[in-house]
Amino acid sequence: MADLALRWNGRDRRVVAFDLAGPETGFPPTDHAAALDLVRRHHLAVTLHASEPPGLELISQSLACGANRIGHGVRLYDDITVTGDGLNLGPLARYIKDLQVHLEMAPSCHVHVGAVETFDDHPLLIWHRAGLNVGVNTDNRLMSGVSVSSEFERLAVNFDMTLGEMQSLTRAAINAGFGDFDERQEILFRLIEPGFDTAATA
Repeated sequence: MADLALRWNGRDRRVVAFDLAGPETGFPPTDHAAALDLVRRHHLAVTLHASEPPGLELISQSLACGANRIGHGVRLYDDITVTGDGLNLGPLARYIKDLQVHLEMAPSCHVHVGAVETFDDHPLLIWHRAGLNVGVNTDNRLMSGVSVSSEFERLAVNFDMTLGEMQSLTRAAINAGFGDFDERQEILFRLIEPGFDTAATA
């Protein structure tokens, strides 16, 4: 698959990144070190899923394997303590915050797979407000019966998320994309930002 991805990562850039998804427990990213090294050496972006036990170990290994972005990463909560003054970050969480590694958060999916007990327990907004780089995603849109819009709506209702926070989360997700930088900027400044500006004055 890595060879195939590289063949399609030519001048027309039909493939912009390489991902590992599927069962993670017992199948760490280090099992695919050769493939990941190959795509990195050919400058293909890498995103790796890390949502299952052993959570922190899988997240750490994903970073060591060159992940530019982490699929889920919600189990980073084992390295974060919520205090009265905010968040106390362990070494892995601090590294992810300081380097602004993007975490693809999928709240409903995380509840459905048992990574978070209830939607109200999901740390997405707490982490975003503390400066971690997170985005709102669906992961298994059809199986979970959700959309990005429905996830945003539920986050707004359950966590008093503001329109400004919705805008910054969307901006973070666009900026964490692997498509051409100029195209992402065009999407952001021609569509996303004006749309939020219009919503703010409605």
